[in-house]
This record gives sequence, structure tokens and C-alpha cells, in this order.
Amino acid sequence: MSLVVFPRPDPARFAPLSSADLMLACLAGQKSGLSEKMLARRLAPFLDADQSADAQSALITQGLASAEKTITLTPSGHAAARALLGADAGARRGMDGLVRQLLPACLGLDPQAGDVRLSHPEVCMGAIVAVGFGLPKELIGAPSAVRSELVWRTLMAGIGEFVGKGPFPQIEKPGVTERVILAGLAGAPAKSLPEAMGALACAAVGLKAGNLDAVRRAVVVRSLRNARPAAMPDETASRAVDAAPSHSAPDKAMHPSSPLGAGAGATEFAARVLEVAAKLTTPPFLGHVSIAQVYDAYGWEFPDAGALQSFKERLVAAASANRLQLARLDMPEHMDAILRMRSETAWGRDRAHFVVTAGG
Repeated sequence: MSLVVFPRPDPARFAPLSSADLMLACLAGQKSGLSEKMLARRLAPFLDADQSADAQSALITQGLASAEKTITLTPSGHAAARALLGADAGARRGMDGLVRQLLPACLGLDPQAGDVRLSHPEVCMGAIVAVGFGLPKELIGAPSAVRSELVWRTLMAGIGEFVGKGPFPQIEKPGVTERVILAGLAGAPAKSLPEAMGALACAAVGLKAGNLDAVRRAVVVRSLRNARPAAMPDETASRAVDAAPSHSAPDKAMHPSSPLGAGAGATEFAARVLEVAAKLTTPPFLGHVSIAQVYDAYGWEFPDAGALQSFKERLVAAASANRLQLARLDMPEHMDAILRMRSETAWGRDRAHFVVTAGG
């Protein structure tokens, strides 16, 4: 019998946003150009110095910007900004305004359509939850439909033999049961339905907690991350090959000289991993947290997450040194396919999908 899995968030579902597009959007809202230093300073919450320089170079190379005394958009650049942001691309705005304008693109929506009113907090929160949890695109813009879909999917996964396979009616007046289910999916307590949806939005982007502005910014950060392989702070660009899927080298043994793979560095890395994993759950697996979840959460707390593949190598090195435990997935039908694929980690000739926590 095939089993329906519980809904799980995955930040990889947010549409990729290049650093150049972020810079394009920033420049579009300026009446005059910005100096190289000022532009880098304004985008510092999202781009480091190298990423900012690369984005500037890309815009200039593509003929979208020119650099004399300041960086300014060309006519082609303004046209590209309108395609990215919609008709009001040239509106002046601060950083929060820039984030709001980028949100439709990060959610995979057409900024020209304007059929989803993301300016409404409840609609915006529901749209972020819908994308992060992989719900049908037609539900975006209808918070009640998003809530209903998550509740019914959870019930199908837990008591499918009683509720059936649908189609199910929309839950027009959600009560305590629905609130508890949604809060449970988010892994956070909630005293009201808006609190539960807020917790789900945080879970969708990998935040522990935060208001709507923080969630919006996190969506942009996730989209930027999804557009490029992450790099270790002390690694060269050649390390970008680490972003390849783990099954590309199934028999590659972990070498103790991997970054933070041995000595005091490995001990500290393992302790950090276990600290992060202890705060997470991967239902219905008790005491086991998927490697992809650990990686996503680790990247929000510590600066050395690196690329997913190199993170997996460090996990295996730490496990080989008995500093933490990894476990294989024996019931693949219980794990979301995307989560399973991202978690799969080569360990010699075996595969691991979980970090084992204290309860495992």
C-alpha cells in the first residue's frame, strides 16, 4: 500500500534569484546612479563583497548597466527591471520595499499579472507557506485554501483509511483541531490560527521565529541561495563542484583532511550539528532528523555550512570518528521525495539519510 507523507517544508522550492537580478532591482529604484561602494553597502545584508562585484560585472557585461562615476541602469536595464518587478519597477523604496517587490519572482509568480495581492499580510503569509510546502500553485492567493490543503494532507497521511483520498471540501471555519494540526506541522505552539500560519511561514524558510518582514527577507535570501552553490568561507571557487548530487560519487570514502573533518574542528562541527538537529524533527521518524533539514537549519546559525555535498562529507567524516551517528532510511515511502533526494549521503558503499539525535 502506498503511504501519503506528511507535508514538509523545503526552502529549495523557492524560485532562484541571481545576485545580478537583486542588484538590478536595487538600481531600478534610484533616480541617480550609486557608487560602487554605496551599492555594495546597500546590498550587504544579502551579498558579500565578491558577490556584489560579480553582480556588477554581470550587469555591465550584459549591457544592463554602465559604470562611469556611478553605476546606472541602461535603457535595456530598465526594461529588464520592469520584466522582473512589474510596471512599478522604478518606484523609490527602501530595503523592505525592495524585498516586497522581489517577492513575486521568488515565489515563482508573474509580477506582471498582479493577480495575487501579496501586499495583504494574510495573503502574503499564505503564499509563502504554499510555495515552501509544495502546494499547488493555484492555491497561492487564497489563505483559506492553503490552510485546508495542509490540514487534509496531514489527515490523509495520519488517518488516510478513515478520511479517504478526497476530493475534500474547503474548511471555511477552522477551529481548534485545525489550529493544532497546523501548529504541529510547523513544530511550534500557536494560540491562534494567524500564529499557526506565521509559524508555518517561518518553517517554510527555515526560521525559528520572526515577523512577516523577517520571513519576506528570508525568502529572498533562500532564492539567492537557490541560484548559486554555496561556498565555504575559506574555499576557492573550484569547490563549487561540491554542489553535485551525492550519488555522483557513490563509493568515495571520506578523508579525514576534509574541511573541519578532523581534530578540534571536527569536534566543534559535530557539536554544532547535534545542537541544530536537537531542535528539529522529521515525522514520523523518532530520534532521526533528515540531513537536508539539518543542513538548511545549520546554514542559518553558522557561517561554515558550505555546499550541501561538502557538508555531507564533513558529516561522514565526523561519523567515522564517532563524534555523531548517521542512519539509513529503511522506509523511503515515509519521506518526501525531494527531502529524500537532498538528504541521501554516500558513506562508502552505503547510504545515510539521517543525523541521529539523543532520542534515537
